[in-house]
Amino acid sequence: DPVSTAVGARTWTPFPGIAVFSRLLNENRGSTAGGAEVTVGGNGAPSPEIRESVIVIDDAGLILRFDGGAEQTFGYTSQEVVGKNVRLLMPEPYKTEHDQYLANYRATGDAHIIGIGREVIAARKNGSDFPAQLSVTEIEFDGARAFIGILRDITAQVAADAASLSRENALAAVSETVSELRRSKKEAEERELLNQRRFEAVVANTPSAISVCDLGNRYTLVNDAFCQLFGNSAVADVIGRTEDEILSPAALECSQRAEVRILDGESVLEEEAIPCRGATIPCRGDTISVMTQRFALRDFAGAITELVTIRTDITYRKMIEREAAERIWWEERIGAAIGNGK
Repeated sequence: DPVSTAVGARTWTPFPGIAVFSRLLNENRGSTAGGAEVTVGGNGAPSPEIRESVIVIDDAGLILRFDGGAEQTFGYTSQEVVGKNVRLLMPEPYKTEHDQYLANYRATGDAHIIGIGREVIAARKNGSDFPAQLSVTEIEFDGARAFIGILRDITAQVAADAASLSRENALAAVSETVSELRRSKKEAEERELLNQRRFEAVVANTPSAISVCDLGNRYTLVNDAFCQLFGNSAVADVIGRTEDEILSPAALECSQRAEVRILDGESVLEEEAIPCRGATIPCRGDTISVMTQRFALRDFAGAITELVTIRTDITYRKMIEREAAERIWWEERIGAAIGNGK
């Protein structure tokens, strides 16, 4: 029965030596002498339809038989190679090492390939090398030792394996790239969400009244301090409404004047007096003094998309400044009176 032999990831079945040798004996002496033709391409390479090659050598490495499959595979005729050393069919460094390998085998019986299928590199007549699967069987015939080599050109199979591996590597690289992009996207989304939550926490908890309007003067964002300043019960009551629905006439006039300057590229910082009527924060007198800063938000192209207003209550600071100014005024009056003896 044939023997199955694993070579790398491939499994193949060489012919048993005796059966092959019997087949050779039944063939005409010399395949070309028997009328078989060598099919060779225009560049000296064998034709695409290549069958299994059978080569018989003696224990000195001289070629005894070279069948039609070998002629097609290597591009030599039988007459060109019979009687010559099998090194002819090998590239360096195997060519130089082969005679020593046979000598070591004769002396020690230590075989590296006999009885074992393996992949080798062979050389054609035209000088090109090709990968092959080789199985070598030792036989005794008429009292002499000979070796039968069964060789198959596996160029197409090796190329297919390389292409498959290349595709697998490419797919693995693409898969890894996609995974990395997904990880990066997820991390970016998580960072954006965290930054959004931080921003919302800062806006919600700052004591300054913050508001953002689109270019149609509709509120897109306000905080609780804004609602308290202008007497609104909740943020949801303000979002989507316009400035003229929320602001007092005086505050609306200030906002409209500032908008013109902002759209011209300026940032605006000015004091405002907000009527106390409706405000839910402590109020001394009829108005609340605020320092108002206004500026624009822009998109990536630099176009203005929204207008931001930040109002900070400075009523207490203004009161302290007035009290300090009054104290200074009285100190100067008293000092002048004492100086005049009055």
